[in-house]
Amino acid sequence: MVGCAINWPLVFQGVQTVLNPIATASWPIAVGIAVFAFRDNLRAALGRVRSIRGAGLEAELLTESQQGSALQVSQAAGQEMAAIGTEFPPAHPVYTAMDAAANAILDEHIGVNPDKRFAWAVRMRSISETNRLHEVAYRYIFGSQLRALERLNGPD
Repeated sequence: MVGCAINWPLVFQGVQTVLNPIATASWPIAVGIAVFAFRDNLRAALGRVRSIRGAGLEAELLTESQQGSALQVSQAAGQEMAAIGTEFPPAHPVYTAMDAAANAILDEHIGVNPDKRFAWAVRMRSISETNRLHEVAYRYIFGSQLRALERLNGPD
């Protein structure tokens, strides 16, 4: 019977090959787990952010009284918008195609009920603003990563 010799350096190299990517990915995994665990607290804190400055991430938060006054301002703006009535915005060459697409969607799914059309138009606007904010956040994060890579690749 022939004995089987174990090539220990090769075994250790294989273990290292498997464990190195896991070790490299450990901090993003830990951050993801922490964000998931504290998502409700983060959501509440992000609602209070007044401004964020620079790559050092200095944030200014609203106090509870400022949050209450911001809510009152928001409600007052909503009342002003309601007071405007049903005046239509002027035609605009940039928005005409998008207006036509939005009207087609509303016609197809809602019909002629003006209250439902208005409610769904507001929802469409909310979706559009949410998409815009996500795009801004993505560009901010991606841009900061590119700037960091450029600094790392630059001369010391």
